[in-house]
Amino acid sequence: MTYEEQLQTWQWKEKREHIISRDFGICQHCMSSKNLNVHHKVYIEGRMAWDYADAYLITLCQECHSKQHENLKIPVLEHGDVIVEAGARIQQSVWALKELAKQKP
Repeated sequence: MTYEEQLQTWQWKEKREHIISRDFGICQHCMSSKNLNVHHKVYIEGRMAWDYADAYLITLCQECHSKQHENLKIPVLEHGDVIVEAGARIQQSVWALKELAKQKP
């Protein structure tokens, strides 16, 4: 599946909405609420667009998103990189804590 195809899936749309909501529906650089995108701070080889820890994603407007890609080389990490594995463990811990919080005493 191409990256463009991944961005059309329900999984990405759900993740995208989650990140935009987390970021209060505004660009985290200029505070615009128009033309919002979710930007991957890093790419991880073999990972689907939606299969990233929230910390690797940020809400940007289209203009700021374009500037990010023009001005910065987005790092591409391999699956076994220490930072990738640490991010995955943090995300799993957050999910586990959320599930515990839902349980009634």
